[in-house]
Amino acid sequence: MSSRGAAARPIKYATVIQSVRELNLLGTADYGFWAAHLAGTGLAPLRVDGAAALSLGATDLTWAGRRFNESIIALSVARAAAPETPAGVYLVHAFNSRRALAFMERLLFRTPYYLAAIELPNPPPARWAVRDPAGGELLAAAGSAVRPVAATNEAWEGVIHLPRRVAAPQGLGDYFYARLAGPGERYDFLPAADTFRATPSAASPALGWLRASGFTPREWRYRLAATHAKSASFRQPPPE
Repeated sequence: MSSRGAAARPIKYATVIQSVRELNLLGTADYGFWAAHLAGTGLAPLRVDGAAALSLGATDLTWAGRRFNESIIALSVARAAAPETPAGVYLVHAFNSRRALAFMERLLFRTPYYLAAIELPNPPPARWAVRDPAGGELLAAAGSAVRPVAATNEAWEGVIHLPRRVAAPQGLGDYFYARLAGPGERYDFLPAADTFRATPSAASPALGWLRASGFTPREWRYRLAATHAKSASFRQPPPE
């Protein structure tokens, strides 16, 4: 995901969490499917070699003395008029392992967080599982095959766009700023050895969108001690 779309002036972060254990699975999907999904928002999928780029992730973190897990589905986006110029990320769907925190996310930040059981074993091999109360499931796991590992030390800072509110059927949704940083490692997703499965439910239709758009995993990314920072949510339009 690109760091474009960050504010020109310093960002005031409402929450900063250290020592976040983070596992991400990056991949590509059908561009037309996600372009149709974003129709009317002023956004389009960021076009990468003719495809849409998605990042699925799970985290283990502690905030206000509470340990919990999150899992997200995020789509790299551009302005509809310039589909090859990064403009941040669209948060398609998100899960939290604590009911109260999922509710607070929706109420205070207007983010699409919902309750689910989330498993993120420590230490690797890379694996996480999400199961919502209605039977939806996401499972991603790396097999035992040996693969090259590359060290990383990356920082992403930019706009995260949110789905439209029911009362605002046209145009952009709200947005917030985020910064994700820290050392880690990356390695290829091996289709013959690794597992990815998404089973939708009435509570998690986004898992079905992954299947319908032909999401193809490409790369794992793992960080043992990342820093996550998040601003308050704002009404659109965000600054260019």
